[in-house]
Amino acid sequence: IVASSSGNCGSASCEGATFEVIFYEGSDTPNETCKSVNFKGSWQNDGSESLDTMNAFNTGNRFGQAYIEAGTGNAAVEMSMTFEGGISPAAAGAYINWWKRTLTAFRSHTGF
Repeated sequence: IVASSSGNCGSASCEGATFEVIFYEGSDTPNETCKSVNFKGSWQNDGSESLDTMNAFNTGNRFGQAYIEAGTGNAAVEMSMTFEGGISPAAAGAYINWWKRTLTAFRSHTGF
């Protein structure tokens, strides 16, 4: 699932971002769910955000990994979530809240 945003997503402004939600280890078997998911947000980078900026973010933040995309030079942040062994609605909600906090922290740390 890929989406672009020109608005606001929760407490993190998402203007100009492209979002991807990637489901892994899925199955074509009915009623069998995927085992993990990856959330990704990326922004066009004019070169003002460097690898040093991404590394500093990674050092100071437990959740989410920031990097400069090879080829495009876009700045990106990702966070993975596992369903292995099952997941409660409360735990899924907690993961989503951590993703929102990660986006907020990333945007605070960078110029996006």
